Amino acid sequence: MAGIEIAGLVLGALPLVIEGLEKYREAFQPLSDWWSFETTFVNFIESARWEQHRFEGNIERLLDFVQSDSEMDALLQDPLGARWREKRLQEQVHERLGHSYESVADIIRKMNSEVVALQTRLQLHGDQTNEYIAKNDWQKEFLRLRISFSKKKFRHIKRLEASNDKLRELLELNRQLESSRKRRKNTPLFKLMETIRSNAQSLFQDLQQPSAWTCSCQDEHHYGLLLESVSTDFENHDPVTFSSIFQIRGSIYPVHISNVTVDEQKPSTTATSANDKYTELKRQVLARPSLRKVPKPHSDSGGVMASLTSLDPNSRDTNNPTWTTTDLRMMLAKPGEGSSGPDSTSTREDRFRLASIITWTFLQYQGTPWMRSSPTKKDIVFPYKGLSGRLDCQSPFVFQSVSSLASPENSDMISVDTIDSKTACQQSLLSLSIFLLELCFGQALEDQPFRRKYLGPDGLPNDFTDECTARQWHRQVQGECGDDISDAIDRCLRCSFGPKADWTNGEFVQAVYQDVIQPLDRFLSQWRRGDFLVFKPPGQEPAARDPFTDTDEAA
Repeated sequence: MAGIEIAGLVLGALPLVIEGLEKYREAFQPLSDWWSFETTFVNFIESARWEQHRFEGNIERLLDFVQSDSEMDALLQDPLGARWREKRLQEQVHERLGHSYESVADIIRKMNSEVVALQTRLQLHGDQTNEYIAKNDWQKEFLRLRISFSKKKFRHIKRLEASNDKLRELLELNRQLESSRKRRKNTPLFKLMETIRSNAQSLFQDLQQPSAWTCSCQDEHHYGLLLESVSTDFENHDPVTFSSIFQIRGSIYPVHISNVTVDEQKPSTTATSANDKYTELKRQVLARPSLRKVPKPHSDSGGVMASLTSLDPNSRDTNNPTWTTTDLRMMLAKPGEGSSGPDSTSTREDRFRLASIITWTFLQYQGTPWMRSSPTKKDIVFPYKGLSGRLDCQSPFVFQSVSSLASPENSDMISVDTIDSKTACQQSLLSLSIFLLELCFGQALEDQPFRRKYLGPDGLPNDFTDECTARQWHRQVQGECGDDISDAIDRCLRCSFGPKADWTNGEFVQAVYQDVIQPLDRFLSQWRRGDFLVFKPPGQEPAARDPFTDTDEAA
Protein backbone atom coordinates (compact mmCIF):
# COMPACT_ATOMS: atom_id res chain seq x y z
CA MET A 1 0.00 0.00 0.00
CA ALA A 2 1.37 3.42 -0.97
CA GLY A 3 2.44 5.86 1.75
CA ILE A 4 -0.15 8.46 0.76
CA GLU A 5 -2.92 5.85 0.93
CA ILE A 6 -1.81 4.90 4.46
CA ALA A 7 -1.96 8.59 5.39
CA GLY A 8 -5.66 8.45 4.56
CA LEU A 9 -6.07 5.49 6.93
CA VAL A 10 -4.43 7.44 9.76
CA LEU A 11 -6.58 10.48 9.05
CA GLY A 12 -9.68 8.29 9.20
CA ALA A 13 -8.67 6.31 12.31
CA LEU A 14 -7.60 9.13 14.66
CA PRO A 15 -11.09 10.73 14.93
CA LEU A 16 -12.53 7.28 15.72
CA VAL A 17 -9.96 6.79 18.49
CA ILE A 18 -10.82 10.16 20.02
CA GLU A 19 -14.55 9.45 19.74
CA GLY A 20 -14.03 6.13 21.54
CA LEU A 21 -11.98 7.80 24.29
CA GLU A 22 -14.77 10.32 24.85
CA LYS A 23 -17.24 7.45 25.29
CA TYR A 24 -14.90 5.87 27.83
CA ARG A 25 -14.83 9.17 29.67
CA GLU A 26 -18.62 9.35 29.79
CA ALA A 27 -18.82 5.77 31.09
CA PHE A 28 -16.19 6.41 33.80
CA GLN A 29 -17.77 9.58 35.22
CA PRO A 30 -20.31 7.82 37.53
CA LEU A 31 -17.55 5.78 39.19
CA SER A 32 -16.49 6.88 42.68
CA ASP A 33 -12.77 6.80 41.94
CA TRP A 34 -13.03 8.68 38.66
CA TRP A 35 -11.85 11.97 40.19
CA SER A 36 -8.39 10.49 40.89
CA PHE A 37 -7.89 9.45 37.25
CA GLU A 38 -9.86 12.15 35.42
CA THR A 39 -7.01 14.61 34.87
CA THR A 40 -4.68 11.95 33.46
CA PHE A 41 -7.32 10.56 31.12
CA VAL A 42 -8.59 13.95 29.92
CA ASN A 43 -5.01 15.06 29.20
CA PHE A 44 -4.55 11.85 27.22
CA ILE A 45 -7.63 12.64 25.11
CA GLU A 46 -6.46 16.21 24.51
CA SER A 47 -3.00 14.98 23.49
CA ALA A 48 -4.58 12.57 21.01
CA ARG A 49 -6.75 15.37 19.59
CA TRP A 50 -3.71 17.65 19.30
CA GLU A 51 -1.71 15.03 17.40
CA GLN A 52 -4.69 14.55 15.10
CA HIS A 53 -4.68 18.28 14.24
CA ARG A 54 -0.91 18.26 13.77
CA PHE A 55 -1.10 15.27 11.46
CA GLU A 56 -3.82 16.94 9.37
CA GLY A 57 -1.58 20.02 9.10
CA ASN A 58 1.36 17.89 8.01
CA ILE A 59 -0.76 16.20 5.35
CA GLU A 60 -1.88 19.61 4.06
CA ARG A 61 1.80 20.56 3.76
CA LEU A 62 2.47 17.29 1.98
CA LEU A 63 -0.37 17.95 -0.47
CA ASP A 64 0.43 21.61 -1.04
CA PHE A 65 0.41 20.95 -4.80
CA VAL A 66 -3.41 20.61 -4.59
CA GLN A 67 -4.67 23.83 -6.15
CA SER A 68 -8.24 24.25 -4.88
CA ASP A 69 -9.65 24.40 -1.34
CA SER A 70 -12.56 22.20 -2.38
CA GLU A 71 -10.24 19.43 -3.56
CA MET A 72 -8.19 19.63 -0.35
CA ASP A 73 -11.37 19.54 1.76
CA ALA A 74 -12.61 16.53 -0.21
CA LEU A 75 -9.40 14.66 0.57
CA LEU A 76 -9.35 15.52 4.28
CA GLN A 77 -13.07 14.89 4.84
CA ASP A 78 -13.09 11.54 3.04
CA PRO A 79 -9.79 9.97 4.14
CA LEU A 80 -10.88 6.48 3.08
CA GLY A 81 -12.16 7.59 -0.33
CA ALA A 82 -11.00 6.40 -3.75
CA ARG A 83 -9.11 9.66 -4.38
CA TRP A 84 -6.37 8.55 -1.97
CA ARG A 85 -5.75 5.46 -4.10
CA GLU A 86 -5.49 7.28 -7.42
CA LYS A 87 -2.19 6.72 -9.23
CA ARG A 88 -2.03 10.38 -10.23
CA LEU A 89 -2.06 11.53 -6.59
CA GLN A 90 0.69 9.05 -5.73
CA GLU A 91 2.82 10.29 -8.65
CA GLN A 92 2.32 13.90 -7.55
CA VAL A 93 3.48 13.04 -4.02
CA HIS A 94 6.51 11.22 -5.46
CA GLU A 95 7.42 14.27 -7.53
CA ARG A 96 6.83 16.60 -4.58
CA LEU A 97 9.12 14.66 -2.21
CA GLY A 98 11.78 13.30 -4.56
CA HIS A 99 14.26 11.10 -2.72
CA SER A 100 12.53 11.95 0.63
CA TYR A 101 9.47 9.93 -0.36
CA GLU A 102 10.48 6.66 1.33
CA SER A 103 11.41 8.45 4.57
CA VAL A 104 8.03 10.17 4.71
CA ALA A 105 6.25 6.92 3.86
CA ASP A 106 8.10 5.11 6.69
CA ILE A 107 7.03 7.74 9.22
CA ILE A 108 3.39 7.47 8.13
CA ARG A 109 3.51 3.66 8.31
CA LYS A 110 4.83 3.85 11.89
CA MET A 111 2.06 6.27 12.83
CA ASN A 112 -0.52 3.92 11.38
CA SER A 113 0.95 1.06 13.42
CA GLU A 114 0.67 3.15 16.61
CA VAL A 115 -2.95 4.04 15.88
CA VAL A 116 -3.83 0.39 15.24
CA ALA A 117 -2.07 -0.65 18.48
CA LEU A 118 -3.98 2.04 20.41
CA GLN A 119 -7.29 0.86 18.96
CA THR A 120 -6.48 -2.70 20.00
CA ARG A 121 -5.49 -1.73 23.55
CA LEU A 122 -8.69 0.30 24.00
CA GLN A 123 -10.89 -2.29 22.25
CA LEU A 124 -11.97 0.34 19.72
CA HIS A 125 -13.00 -1.44 16.54
CA GLY A 126 -15.28 0.79 14.54
CA ASP A 127 -18.94 -0.27 14.66
CA GLN A 128 -18.22 -2.80 17.42
CA THR A 129 -17.07 -0.06 19.83
CA ASN A 130 -20.58 0.92 21.02
CA GLU A 131 -21.55 -2.71 21.57
CA TYR A 132 -18.35 -3.34 23.55
CA ILE A 133 -18.95 -0.28 25.74
CA ALA A 134 -22.59 -1.22 26.39
CA LYS A 135 -21.68 -4.71 27.65
CA ASN A 136 -18.54 -3.77 29.55
CA ASP A 137 -17.99 -4.00 33.31
CA TRP A 138 -16.77 -0.43 33.69
CA GLN A 139 -15.35 -0.85 37.15
CA LYS A 140 -12.99 -3.58 35.91
CA GLU A 141 -12.21 -1.59 32.73
CA PHE A 142 -11.46 1.49 34.82
CA LEU A 143 -8.99 -0.45 36.98
CA ARG A 144 -7.37 -2.02 33.89
CA LEU A 145 -6.77 1.32 32.21
CA ARG A 146 -5.61 2.99 35.41
CA ILE A 147 -3.00 0.27 36.01
CA SER A 148 -1.93 0.38 32.35
CA PHE A 149 -1.41 4.14 32.52
CA SER A 150 0.57 3.82 35.75
CA LYS A 151 2.88 1.30 34.04
CA LYS A 152 3.27 3.67 31.06
CA LYS A 153 1.78 1.19 28.63
CA PHE A 154 -0.04 4.01 26.81
CA ARG A 155 3.01 5.48 25.15
CA HIS A 156 1.29 5.50 21.75
CA ILE A 157 0.49 9.22 21.84
CA LYS A 158 4.09 10.07 22.75
CA ARG A 159 5.29 8.06 19.77
CA LEU A 160 2.70 9.77 17.53
CA GLU A 161 4.04 13.09 18.79
CA ALA A 162 7.62 12.11 17.91
CA SER A 163 6.54 10.94 14.45
CA ASN A 164 4.63 14.16 13.83
CA ASP A 165 7.74 16.13 14.80
CA LYS A 166 9.88 14.15 12.35
CA LEU A 167 7.27 14.46 9.61
CA ARG A 168 7.00 18.22 10.01
CA GLU A 169 10.78 18.63 10.12
CA LEU A 170 11.23 16.53 6.98
CA LEU A 171 8.48 18.38 5.08
CA GLU A 172 9.93 21.73 6.11
CA LEU A 173 13.39 20.66 4.96
CA ASN A 174 11.88 19.46 1.69
CA ARG A 175 10.16 22.82 1.22
CA GLN A 176 13.43 24.68 1.77
CA LEU A 177 15.16 22.47 -0.79
CA GLU A 178 12.38 22.82 -3.34
CA SER A 179 13.69 26.06 -4.81
CA SER A 180 17.14 24.56 -5.37
CA ARG A 181 15.51 21.49 -6.93
CA LYS A 182 13.62 23.69 -9.36
CA ARG A 183 16.90 25.32 -10.32
CA ARG A 184 18.49 21.90 -10.88
CA LYS A 185 15.53 20.82 -13.01
CA ASN A 186 16.24 23.75 -15.29
CA THR A 187 20.00 23.37 -15.47
CA PRO A 188 21.67 24.20 -18.80
CA LEU A 189 22.42 20.48 -19.21
CA PHE A 190 18.76 19.49 -18.84
CA LYS A 191 17.58 22.27 -21.16
CA LEU A 192 20.05 21.09 -23.80
CA MET A 193 18.97 17.45 -23.43
CA GLU A 194 15.32 18.49 -23.73
CA THR A 195 16.12 20.51 -26.86
CA ILE A 196 17.90 17.56 -28.47
CA ARG A 197 15.13 15.16 -27.45
CA SER A 198 12.43 17.50 -28.75
CA ASN A 199 14.19 18.08 -32.09
CA ALA A 200 14.93 14.37 -32.53
CA GLN A 201 11.27 13.55 -31.95
CA SER A 202 10.20 16.21 -34.46
CA LEU A 203 12.67 14.81 -37.00
CA PHE A 204 11.19 11.35 -36.60
CA GLN A 205 7.66 12.72 -37.02
CA ASP A 206 8.72 14.57 -40.17
CA LEU A 207 10.22 11.39 -41.60
CA GLN A 208 6.91 9.60 -41.02
CA GLN A 209 4.94 12.17 -43.02
CA PRO A 210 3.89 10.91 -46.50
CA SER A 211 4.84 14.30 -47.94
CA ALA A 212 8.44 13.84 -46.76
CA TRP A 213 9.18 11.41 -49.57
CA THR A 214 9.16 11.98 -53.32
CA CYS A 215 10.96 8.81 -54.37
CA SER A 216 9.20 5.74 -55.77
CA CYS A 217 10.96 3.15 -53.57
CA GLN A 218 8.81 0.21 -52.53
CA ASP A 219 11.23 -0.78 -49.76
CA GLU A 220 11.45 0.75 -46.32
CA HIS A 221 14.21 3.30 -45.81
CA HIS A 222 16.46 2.70 -42.82
CA TYR A 223 17.39 6.03 -41.31
CA GLY A 224 20.42 6.16 -39.01
CA LEU A 225 21.16 8.85 -36.43
CA LEU A 226 24.80 9.40 -35.41
CA LEU A 227 25.32 9.07 -31.65
CA GLU A 228 27.55 11.79 -30.25
CA SER A 229 28.73 13.10 -26.91
CA VAL A 230 28.02 16.70 -25.97
CA SER A 231 30.34 19.62 -25.27
CA THR A 232 30.44 20.36 -21.54
CA ASP A 233 29.81 24.06 -22.22
CA PHE A 234 26.05 23.55 -21.94
CA GLU A 235 25.12 27.23 -21.81
CA ASN A 236 26.96 28.21 -25.01
CA HIS A 237 26.38 25.17 -27.16
CA ASP A 238 26.14 25.31 -30.94
CA PRO A 239 22.78 24.79 -32.68
CA VAL A 240 21.62 21.19 -32.46
CA THR A 241 22.69 19.16 -35.49
CA PHE A 242 22.03 15.59 -36.55
CA SER A 243 24.47 13.65 -38.70
CA SER A 244 22.56 10.87 -40.37
CA ILE A 245 22.67 8.13 -42.98
CA PHE A 246 20.07 6.44 -45.14
CA GLN A 247 20.38 2.75 -45.89
CA ILE A 248 18.38 1.49 -48.86
CA ARG A 249 18.86 -2.06 -50.15
CA GLY A 250 22.20 -2.24 -48.36
CA SER A 251 23.65 1.01 -49.77
CA ILE A 252 24.57 3.90 -47.47
CA TYR A 253 23.87 7.59 -48.20
CA PRO A 254 25.23 10.21 -45.76
CA VAL A 255 22.96 13.12 -44.78
CA HIS A 256 23.57 16.08 -42.48
CA ILE A 257 20.65 17.86 -40.86
CA SER A 258 20.99 21.15 -39.01
CA ASN A 259 18.23 21.97 -36.55
CA VAL A 260 18.14 25.67 -35.72
CA THR A 261 15.76 26.74 -32.96
CA VAL A 262 14.00 29.88 -34.17
CA ASP A 263 10.57 31.45 -33.96
CA GLU A 264 7.79 29.31 -35.37
CA GLN A 265 8.16 29.04 -39.14
CA LYS A 266 7.65 26.50 -41.85
CA PRO A 267 10.60 24.17 -42.27
CA SER A 268 12.86 24.87 -45.21
CA THR A 269 15.28 22.61 -47.03
CA THR A 270 18.39 23.10 -49.16
CA ALA A 271 20.30 20.44 -50.98
CA THR A 272 23.24 19.84 -53.27
CA SER A 273 23.02 18.15 -56.66
CA ALA A 274 21.73 14.60 -57.00
CA ASN A 275 25.13 13.07 -57.79
CA ASP A 276 26.98 14.57 -54.82
CA LYS A 277 28.27 12.03 -52.34
CA TYR A 278 26.97 14.11 -49.44
CA THR A 279 23.54 15.69 -49.33
CA GLU A 280 23.27 18.77 -47.14
CA LEU A 281 19.86 19.32 -45.60
CA LYS A 282 19.02 22.32 -43.48
CA ARG A 283 15.66 22.50 -41.79
CA GLN A 284 14.27 24.72 -39.10
CA VAL A 285 12.32 23.07 -36.31
CA LEU A 286 9.72 24.70 -34.14
CA ALA A 287 10.84 26.09 -30.80
CA ARG A 288 8.34 26.34 -27.95
CA PRO A 289 8.69 28.32 -24.71
CA SER A 290 8.30 25.07 -22.80
CA LEU A 291 10.80 22.49 -24.00
CA ARG A 292 8.96 19.75 -22.13
CA LYS A 293 6.26 19.84 -24.82
CA VAL A 294 7.34 18.19 -28.05
CA PRO A 295 6.58 20.60 -30.91
CA LYS A 296 4.19 19.43 -33.60
CA PRO A 297 6.12 19.02 -36.85
CA HIS A 298 5.02 21.17 -39.76
CA SER A 299 6.14 19.98 -43.17
CA ASP A 300 5.68 21.97 -46.34
CA SER A 301 4.13 20.45 -49.44
CA GLY A 302 7.53 19.77 -50.95
CA GLY A 303 8.53 17.56 -48.04
CA VAL A 304 11.51 17.93 -45.75
CA MET A 305 13.32 15.25 -47.74
CA ALA A 306 12.41 16.60 -51.17
CA SER A 307 16.07 16.79 -52.13
CA LEU A 308 16.57 13.05 -51.70
CA THR A 309 15.16 12.16 -55.10
CA SER A 310 18.67 10.88 -55.83
CA LEU A 311 17.83 7.93 -53.61
CA ASP A 312 15.62 6.53 -56.34
CA PRO A 313 17.24 3.20 -57.35
CA ASN A 314 17.25 4.26 -61.01
CA SER A 315 19.28 7.42 -60.42
CA ARG A 316 22.05 6.28 -58.06
CA ASP A 317 25.64 7.17 -58.71
CA THR A 318 27.31 3.78 -58.99
CA ASN A 319 30.77 5.39 -58.72
CA ASN A 320 30.22 6.18 -55.01
CA PRO A 321 32.06 3.91 -52.57
CA THR A 322 30.00 1.07 -51.16
CA TRP A 323 29.25 1.38 -47.47
CA THR A 324 27.52 -1.19 -45.31
CA THR A 325 26.88 -1.65 -41.60
CA THR A 326 27.55 -3.97 -38.70
CA ASP A 327 26.73 -3.67 -34.99
CA LEU A 328 28.33 -3.75 -31.56
CA ARG A 329 28.31 -7.55 -31.54
CA MET A 330 31.10 -7.49 -34.16
CA MET A 331 33.26 -5.22 -32.01
CA LEU A 332 32.86 -7.51 -28.97
CA ALA A 333 33.12 -10.81 -30.87
CA LYS A 334 35.59 -13.43 -29.68
CA PRO A 335 38.84 -13.69 -31.68
CA GLY A 336 38.15 -15.63 -34.88
CA GLU A 337 34.43 -14.89 -34.92
CA GLY A 338 33.15 -12.61 -37.66
CA SER A 339 36.49 -12.75 -39.48
CA SER A 340 34.80 -12.09 -42.84
CA GLY A 341 33.69 -8.63 -41.73
CA PRO A 342 35.62 -5.39 -41.18
CA ASP A 343 38.62 -4.96 -38.93
CA SER A 344 36.91 -4.49 -35.55
CA THR A 345 40.08 -4.24 -33.46
CA SER A 346 39.58 -1.70 -30.69
CA THR A 347 41.78 -0.31 -27.94
CA ARG A 348 40.72 0.20 -24.36
CA GLU A 349 40.57 3.93 -25.04
CA ASP A 350 38.28 3.30 -28.03
CA ARG A 351 35.92 1.28 -25.87
CA PHE A 352 35.72 3.84 -23.07
CA ARG A 353 35.14 6.68 -25.53
CA LEU A 354 32.32 4.62 -27.00
CA ALA A 355 30.99 3.99 -23.47
CA SER A 356 30.86 7.75 -22.90
CA ILE A 357 29.07 8.32 -26.23
CA ILE A 358 26.49 5.62 -25.48
CA THR A 359 25.81 7.05 -22.01
CA TRP A 360 25.26 10.49 -23.54
CA THR A 361 22.87 8.83 -25.99
CA PHE A 362 20.65 7.62 -23.14
CA LEU A 363 20.39 11.19 -21.84
CA GLN A 364 19.52 12.50 -25.31
CA TYR A 365 17.24 9.89 -26.86
CA GLN A 366 15.58 7.79 -24.15
CA GLY A 367 11.85 8.45 -24.35
CA THR A 368 11.99 9.14 -28.10
CA PRO A 369 11.31 6.70 -30.96
CA TRP A 370 15.04 6.56 -31.70
CA MET A 371 15.86 4.38 -28.70
CA ARG A 372 14.00 1.54 -27.03
CA SER A 373 13.88 1.39 -23.24
CA SER A 374 16.07 -1.75 -23.38
CA PRO A 375 18.49 -1.33 -26.31
CA THR A 376 20.85 -4.18 -27.15
CA LYS A 377 24.12 -4.56 -29.05
CA LYS A 378 22.13 -5.01 -32.28
CA ASP A 379 20.82 -1.45 -31.89
CA ILE A 380 24.30 0.14 -31.89
CA VAL A 381 25.29 0.17 -35.58
CA PHE A 382 28.59 1.10 -37.26
CA PRO A 383 29.08 1.90 -40.98
CA TYR A 384 32.19 0.70 -42.78
CA LYS A 385 33.48 0.80 -46.35
CA GLY A 386 33.99 -2.51 -48.14
CA LEU A 387 34.75 -5.89 -46.58
CA SER A 388 38.30 -4.85 -45.73
CA GLY A 389 37.39 -1.49 -44.20
CA ARG A 390 38.18 -0.68 -40.59
CA LEU A 391 35.30 -0.33 -38.16
CA ASP A 392 35.07 3.24 -36.86
CA CYS A 393 33.98 2.57 -33.29
CA GLN A 394 33.73 6.31 -32.57
CA SER A 395 30.80 6.71 -34.99
CA PRO A 396 27.90 4.58 -33.76
CA PHE A 397 24.38 5.00 -35.13
CA VAL A 398 20.87 4.00 -34.13
CA PHE A 399 18.43 3.13 -36.92
CA GLN A 400 14.72 3.55 -37.49
CA SER A 401 12.71 2.20 -40.41
CA VAL A 402 10.63 4.73 -42.34
CA SER A 403 8.56 4.15 -45.45
CA SER A 404 8.11 6.39 -48.47
CA LEU A 405 4.60 4.94 -48.72
CA ALA A 406 3.54 5.86 -45.16
CA SER A 407 -0.24 6.04 -44.86
CA PRO A 408 -1.78 9.36 -43.75
CA GLU A 409 -3.67 7.75 -40.88
CA ASN A 410 -0.40 6.45 -39.40
CA SER A 411 1.70 9.51 -40.11
CA ASP A 412 1.22 11.05 -36.66
CA MET A 413 1.95 7.83 -34.78
CA ILE A 414 5.17 7.46 -32.85
CA SER A 415 6.35 4.03 -31.78
CA VAL A 416 7.52 4.33 -28.19
CA ASP A 417 7.45 1.98 -25.21
CA THR A 418 4.10 2.02 -23.39
CA ILE A 419 5.39 0.94 -19.97
CA ASP A 420 5.45 3.49 -17.15
CA SER A 421 8.38 5.89 -17.00
CA LYS A 422 9.97 4.45 -13.83
CA THR A 423 9.95 0.86 -15.14
CA ALA A 424 11.23 2.00 -18.54
CA CYS A 425 14.00 3.98 -16.85
CA GLN A 426 15.05 0.99 -14.72
CA GLN A 427 15.15 -1.22 -17.82
CA SER A 428 17.20 1.32 -19.75
CA LEU A 429 19.69 1.69 -16.88
CA LEU A 430 20.13 -2.09 -16.77
CA SER A 431 20.89 -2.02 -20.51
CA LEU A 432 23.33 0.85 -19.96
CA SER A 433 25.11 -1.04 -17.17
CA ILE A 434 25.51 -4.06 -19.49
CA PHE A 435 26.94 -1.84 -22.25
CA LEU A 436 29.42 -0.36 -19.76
CA LEU A 437 30.48 -3.79 -18.49
CA GLU A 438 30.97 -5.12 -22.03
CA LEU A 439 33.01 -2.10 -23.11
CA CYS A 440 35.00 -2.16 -19.87
CA PHE A 441 36.18 -5.73 -20.49
CA GLY A 442 35.87 -5.82 -24.30
CA GLN A 443 33.67 -8.92 -24.09
CA ALA A 444 30.00 -9.74 -24.60
CA LEU A 445 27.80 -10.54 -21.62
CA GLU A 446 26.64 -13.71 -23.37
CA ASP A 447 30.22 -15.02 -23.48
CA GLN A 448 30.73 -15.00 -19.70
CA PRO A 449 31.06 -18.59 -18.42
CA PHE A 450 29.20 -17.91 -15.15
CA ARG A 451 26.10 -16.86 -17.13
CA ARG A 452 25.17 -20.55 -17.31
CA LYS A 453 24.29 -20.45 -13.59
CA TYR A 454 21.47 -18.02 -14.30
CA LEU A 455 19.77 -19.80 -17.21
CA GLY A 456 16.27 -21.20 -16.74
CA PRO A 457 15.45 -24.90 -16.19
CA ASP A 458 15.15 -25.27 -19.97
CA GLY A 459 18.71 -24.01 -20.44
CA LEU A 460 17.50 -20.74 -21.98
CA PRO A 461 17.82 -17.17 -20.68
CA ASN A 462 14.91 -15.85 -18.63
CA ASP A 463 13.92 -12.38 -17.40
CA PHE A 464 16.60 -12.41 -14.69
CA THR A 465 19.54 -14.00 -16.52
CA ASP A 466 21.17 -10.82 -17.83
CA GLU A 467 20.73 -8.85 -14.61
CA CYS A 468 22.14 -11.63 -12.42
CA THR A 469 25.05 -12.14 -14.81
CA ALA A 470 25.76 -8.39 -14.84
CA ARG A 471 25.71 -8.20 -11.03
CA GLN A 472 28.26 -11.01 -10.71
CA TRP A 473 30.42 -9.57 -13.50
CA HIS A 474 30.36 -6.17 -11.79
CA ARG A 475 32.39 -7.62 -8.88
CA GLN A 476 35.44 -7.64 -11.17
CA VAL A 477 35.17 -3.97 -12.22
CA GLN A 478 36.88 -2.43 -9.20
CA GLY A 479 40.05 -4.43 -9.79
CA GLU A 480 39.92 -3.71 -13.52
CA CYS A 481 39.03 0.01 -13.57
CA GLY A 482 38.92 1.34 -10.01
CA ASP A 483 36.29 2.70 -7.64
CA ASP A 484 34.84 5.45 -9.87
CA ILE A 485 33.87 3.18 -12.76
CA SER A 486 32.71 0.45 -10.37
CA ASP A 487 30.42 2.91 -8.57
CA ALA A 488 29.06 4.30 -11.86
CA ILE A 489 28.08 0.84 -13.12
CA ASP A 490 26.70 -0.14 -9.71
CA ARG A 491 24.40 2.91 -9.69
CA CYS A 492 23.06 1.91 -13.10
CA LEU A 493 22.52 -1.69 -11.98
CA ARG A 494 20.60 -0.64 -8.87
CA CYS A 495 18.97 2.47 -10.37
CA SER A 496 20.46 4.34 -7.42
CA PHE A 497 20.66 8.04 -8.25
CA GLY A 498 18.52 9.68 -5.55
CA PRO A 499 15.97 11.64 -7.61
CA LYS A 500 12.97 9.94 -9.20
CA ALA A 501 14.17 7.72 -12.05
CA ASP A 502 12.72 9.42 -15.12
CA TRP A 503 14.61 10.67 -18.18
CA THR A 504 12.37 13.77 -18.22
CA ASN A 505 13.33 14.61 -14.62
CA GLY A 506 16.04 17.27 -14.61
CA GLU A 507 17.44 16.19 -11.24
CA PHE A 508 17.77 12.61 -12.45
CA VAL A 509 19.48 13.64 -15.71
CA GLN A 510 21.92 15.79 -13.73
CA ALA A 511 22.62 12.87 -11.37
CA VAL A 512 23.37 10.46 -14.24
CA TYR A 513 25.71 13.03 -15.76
CA GLN A 514 27.58 13.52 -12.48
CA ASP A 515 27.66 9.87 -11.38
CA VAL A 516 28.28 8.11 -14.72
CA ILE A 517 29.50 10.43 -17.48
CA GLN A 518 31.91 12.44 -15.34
CA PRO A 519 33.61 9.31 -13.90
CA LEU A 520 34.01 8.00 -17.47
CA ASP A 521 35.56 11.31 -18.52
CA ARG A 522 37.93 11.27 -15.56
CA PHE A 523 38.97 7.74 -16.49
CA LEU A 524 39.51 8.84 -20.10
CA SER A 525 41.68 11.76 -18.99
CA GLN A 526 44.64 9.38 -18.70
CA TRP A 527 44.77 9.38 -22.51
CA ARG A 528 45.12 13.17 -22.76
CA ARG A 529 47.03 14.13 -25.84
CA GLY A 530 46.35 16.49 -28.73
CA ASP A 531 42.84 16.14 -30.10
CA PHE A 532 42.04 13.51 -27.50
CA LEU A 533 41.97 16.11 -24.71
CA VAL A 534 38.73 15.38 -22.89
CA PHE A 535 38.22 18.70 -21.10
CA LYS A 536 38.98 21.76 -23.20
CA PRO A 537 38.12 25.39 -22.47
CA PRO A 538 34.74 26.47 -23.91
CA GLY A 539 35.02 27.24 -27.59
CA GLN A 540 38.13 25.10 -28.11
CA GLU A 541 36.44 21.74 -28.57
CA PRO A 542 37.55 19.93 -31.73
CA ALA A 543 35.18 20.14 -34.68
CA ALA A 544 32.60 17.40 -34.99
CA ARG A 545 33.89 14.37 -36.86
CA ASP A 546 32.37 13.25 -40.13
CA PRO A 547 32.55 9.44 -40.11
CA PHE A 548 32.51 9.39 -43.90
CA THR A 549 35.45 11.73 -44.47
CA ASP A 550 37.65 11.40 -41.37
CA THR A 551 38.82 7.93 -42.32
CA ASP A 552 42.28 6.45 -42.39
CA GLU A 553 42.19 6.67 -46.18
CA ALA A 554 41.48 10.40 -46.10
CA ALA A 555 44.40 10.91 -43.76
